[in-house]
Amino acid sequence: MYYRPFEVIQVPCNTITKRQNEYLGTQINMLWKGSAETLTIYAVVTQQTWYSQFDEIGSTKRWMTITLPESPNSFTPIGFKSYLPLSECEPKSGYGIKWNLDKYGEYGALNVLTVISSAASLQVSSIELT
Repeated sequence: MYYRPFEVIQVPCNTITKRQNEYLGTQINMLWKGSAETLTIYAVVTQQTWYSQFDEIGSTKRWMTITLPESPNSFTPIGFKSYLPLSECEPKSGYGIKWNLDKYGEYGALNVLTVISSAASLQVSSIELT
């Protein structure tokens, strides 16, 4: 597979809304065919900026080492999960997700996460006198 640095291949993804005090569960699903191999990969929340569609929010990044099983003759379905903290994300919509799969490239989706505030709030609607 030819991998071009700095290009994120966009793949389908559902959308979700989470609070800042929650974790974002993310799972990448793939089909693997080849010799057994160990990779160091990561998942990260991203945002669009003027210089990148997938600007990483470093505090959300989670690394893992995975082992792909030997599967020389047919494709084997594989999935990997990660849980990303959202405490450093500002309350807003438009966040993306990206998985970096070592030498196999980067895969992600844009505008799939809305983060809402986890701060408590109180609004007084009225006071009555009798």
